[in-house]
Amino acid sequence: MSGATYATDTSRRYAYWDALLESYRTIPGVKAVGAANWIPLGITGQSFIDIGGRNVPGAGAVYRSVSEGFFQTLNVRLLAGRIFDRQDGAKSERVAVINQRLASLYWPKESPVGKQVRARSMEAGPRGAQAPWLTIIGVVGDVRTFGLESEARPELYVLFRQTPSWSTSMTVLVRGSAPATRLLREMRARALAIDPRVAADVGTLDARLQATLASRILTMSLLTGLAGLALVLAALGIYGVLSYSVTQRTRELAVRAALGAERGQLLRLVIASGSRVVLLGMLLGVAASLALTRLLASMLVEVDAIDAVSFVAAVIVLAVVAFVAILIPAVRATRLDPLIALQAE
Repeated sequence: MSGATYATDTSRRYAYWDALLESYRTIPGVKAVGAANWIPLGITGQSFIDIGGRNVPGAGAVYRSVSEGFFQTLNVRLLAGRIFDRQDGAKSERVAVINQRLASLYWPKESPVGKQVRARSMEAGPRGAQAPWLTIIGVVGDVRTFGLESEARPELYVLFRQTPSWSTSMTVLVRGSAPATRLLREMRARALAIDPRVAADVGTLDARLQATLASRILTMSLLTGLAGLALVLAALGIYGVLSYSVTQRTRELAVRAALGAERGQLLRLVIASGSRVVLLGMLLGVAASLALTRLLASMLVEVDAIDAVSFVAAVIVLAVVAFVAILIPAVRATRLDPLIALQAE
């Protein structure tokens, strides 16, 4: 938000946000609307905090000024107490909501609802005046503020109606069932209709998420392509080696046939001997693959590096290729006349 009027006139600034939030709520397909000075997957504020009734040096938390509806819009679960509503206003008691991580750090065996906390650095007054104490009214679930690969951090949420200094720059969040392109178009139009002097920069959280995962997606895509190529090369290699090794046994099979061995017996002999080599190779390959999954684990988030479906699929593909590589030349060799086969050798 820009402009001298909004920067100096708090009532007009809140009137703008109220008008924008209310306008967005009436967009067809919109289910929830909220706002915050900093939203997940972007920059955020970090505050030193004081815990009421105890001395905890170095305590800190992510600081976020939000509106009513923020938690509903992001589907953040309420775990205890309540979240902000219209009964919390500029002139009412200062209140705060904390996340589960912050609650478990400083109130591990008791409910933090009703306890007090102070955002010492983010709400310090002029000339060194101390920040006000905030009464905790609720506990919500954790949010991975800095991306899927980061651990949840302690977070302190305050109401934007009680923190006018943080209301000059806000981001409005909308959750809806309509297509994103239509929602974004309507949001931009309504923002400009309320005040065309305020820039309307719209986007999706999914785009933010994809941006944080771009390098991982590229790396995993390359690895997937290389893995597919490796599987094809392995299949071709297995087929070529096994087919050649069975072809080399043509003379042996001819001798066995001349001595009275039946075709079924010869096929079982070749398949059994080839299968032992294939089985040993697969066991070694699976063991090596399991060992290498430790390298992939660092690039995955809450996903098991050992994917049983992928392992089984790869084993089945290579087993089928190996069986075909053994069977085709074996059938061809057993169909030859033993005399012709011996003469050819």
